[in-house]
Amino acid sequence: MGEIFKILLVDDDEDIHQSIPALFTKKELSFDHSYSFKDSVVKLATVKYDLIICDFDLGVKSGIDLAIILRKYRPNTNIFMLVANYEYSTVLPLAKKENITSCYEKPYIEDSLIDGILSIFNENIETSIELSKVETKIVSSEILEIKAPLDDTEVSTLKKFNRPSSFKTLDGEKVILQEVPDDISSNLSQDKNELSVEDSATFLKDLVIEVDSLHEIKSSEIEDFAKVQKVQILSIQEEELALEKRKEAEEKKKKLEKEETKKDEKPIVVEEEKSDFGFSSSTKKEKGLEIDFDGLDESRIHEAQIDSNIKSNPFEYKFAKEKPKNEPHLRVVIAQNILSAALVCYPLDEDHHSMDDVRRELENKNVNYNVDFELLETLIEKVNLLRQPILGEVIATGKAAIDGKNGYIKLSFTNTLDVELLETDDGKVDFKNIYKIDCVRKNDILGEIIPPTPSINGMGVTSFVLKGKTGKARPILPGKGVAFDKKSQKFYSELDGQPFLKGNKILVSKVYVVPNGVDYSTGNISFVGSVHICGDVASGFEVEAEGDILVEGIVEGAILKAGGSIKIQKGFAGADKGSIYAEGDVRCKYISNGNVEAMGEVLVEDSIINSAVTSHSKIKVFNKKGNILGGLIRAKESIRVLNLGSDFGVATKVIVGKHFILKEQLGEINKSQKLNSLKMDKISKGIQSFTSLTTGKTLDKNHLIKLKQLKSILQKLKKDEGEFELSKEELLKIFNEKCRAKIFVKENAYSGVSVQIGNTVYALNDIFSNCSFFEDRFRAVVKLGKYEEE
Repeated sequence: MGEIFKILLVDDDEDIHQSIPALFTKKELSFDHSYSFKDSVVKLATVKYDLIICDFDLGVKSGIDLAIILRKYRPNTNIFMLVANYEYSTVLPLAKKENITSCYEKPYIEDSLIDGILSIFNENIETSIELSKVETKIVSSEILEIKAPLDDTEVSTLKKFNRPSSFKTLDGEKVILQEVPDDISSNLSQDKNELSVEDSATFLKDLVIEVDSLHEIKSSEIEDFAKVQKVQILSIQEEELALEKRKEAEEKKKKLEKEETKKDEKPIVVEEEKSDFGFSSSTKKEKGLEIDFDGLDESRIHEAQIDSNIKSNPFEYKFAKEKPKNEPHLRVVIAQNILSAALVCYPLDEDHHSMDDVRRELENKNVNYNVDFELLETLIEKVNLLRQPILGEVIATGKAAIDGKNGYIKLSFTNTLDVELLETDDGKVDFKNIYKIDCVRKNDILGEIIPPTPSINGMGVTSFVLKGKTGKARPILPGKGVAFDKKSQKFYSELDGQPFLKGNKILVSKVYVVPNGVDYSTGNISFVGSVHICGDVASGFEVEAEGDILVEGIVEGAILKAGGSIKIQKGFAGADKGSIYAEGDVRCKYISNGNVEAMGEVLVEDSIINSAVTSHSKIKVFNKKGNILGGLIRAKESIRVLNLGSDFGVATKVIVGKHFILKEQLGEINKSQKLNSLKMDKISKGIQSFTSLTTGKTLDKNHLIKLKQLKSILQKLKKDEGEFELSKEELLKIFNEKCRAKIFVKENAYSGVSVQIGNTVYALNDIFSNCSFFEDRFRAVVKLGKYEEE
């Protein structure tokens, strides 16, 4: 096998760690994985990588910060950066400044990323690679949770069973290590990119000094990480030897502990001396054991930022009531989180303490922030006059750092089905209307990005600045049907439909999908777009859509209303209570005991039985039985059917022509005229009453206004009456015209069928085959003609 080309993926998105390696099949490509900024730096300290693919957003630090480190310590390393598309224009100038090899928008385009990696790959290795889509192998065996670095025993066990291991990174994230092969020493030693343990530790320590955020990485953790690397290159014999030595050390330790428990417990004594940072280092003596606590360094100061609450007694130990031997009478003790300082003072035998003594001690301990000097004077007087010791009284308090809040998306919709239990007056709950679907109109606001807030730095009692963590931005992208306004940071809908949040995208769908059927589990459906029902619509439920309705199952005694078309794949069984209305076409397999009205065509595959069907265009029943049996069937233009009626003489009425529509319109006008006449009579009587009461009298201002209003209303009603008469005349003129609509029967038309063409009615008393029915052009009679194909 040729030279191994090492790639490090740095991203907290698991999909990136699976999708990018899946693009390549050559064994010369080796991928390592890191999920945080700090963990990636630790890996860079031990391995020389040919290419780093990192996300721009790495938490507190960014991919640019990682690039700055690499340019100093790994100048020959290529860097690809993945940047969210809404940040791309901002990040690109920074990336160019730091000589980053390439930047790619997220979500990345596979071909573009492959070409970029291939160009770097060919520069390092002469042979080319063959690209193909492959499935990534995901470790499915049990993962061991190890909070500390692996010791010799654990590594030996892993090698014996060849099981994957894991350990937690410095910031608590879990990283899965690769399986440990039998010949681990030979495999690792052959990789020229691996660094020695000493070089790794030196490199990482340099980075700790270089990068502020790495102050959280303790020197002990660096050594632990180096131990992991060292353990991996030990041979099996060396591991067994190390295991034996560890067992011996543990046995000696247990013996020593048993001996110590037999001794008398000694009191706790705290000794202090000044450290390099101006803080105290103490030695704790208890049970004959001596444990050294080093002075606070910068890493411990950063750890102290986590504890932002100032406790009433922040000190972990109690002070002796009597002054211990070899300790000063007056001293200032600083809490580990440097947010408070306390006074420990014992009375002098022959002298008194002064405030100058206290100030000198404060200066020695570098305590200079928010010191309560009035309290100090009171405490010194207490010691001098009452001869009582001061044991850890807090005399200075710091200011804790306040972390910034993370950014978030403030949605204008719930992203879930809202449940509303509505009770009727008699206490019953309508379980058919308990769910409310989120609906939006075009240009409605869908949400707003709330930016993260900055942190507020704190201050220790030594004037050391305590840094808070800055909040992270929530990356949200506009999806299909959504627009984003950068100025207002708001998302807007581009269409009518259902909004929802999927991953880090806001989308609007103009189709609402019901995965099963419509029943009590869904309730009634009302939607501003189209509705797709994958099952049946149960009896008694309603589906209303401003767009189309598609039902893959049966509609049973339900009510469907659509602003577009309705398609029912398995038929409509109305049970004399179901109804369908569509502004467009209606298409279904069969119609039985139902009421259907369509402004467009009605297309039925099988049959129409005992139903009321009205079309403002055409009706076609064309497959299988293709019959109309019973009921009232009306169409404005034509009706086409295989069989009309049956040989049993079932009463069936079919009507074609626009006359039935005109008749309904005339009926509505007559109703309106009747109401208008009643109003005119009442107002006329009111005007007459005013006139008769005021004969020979002068009306006041209010009565004159009312009389004027009544006359104005009467005038408008008379105008409406005239418009009604004009409309009636126009409709009657059209109503008396000859009808050109026809009925076509391909097979048989049976007796018992009533055919109405325009205003002319004809009752069939015989069987007619392959025929058509139409109105005579000169006489008001229905004529029989031949069947004509459409």
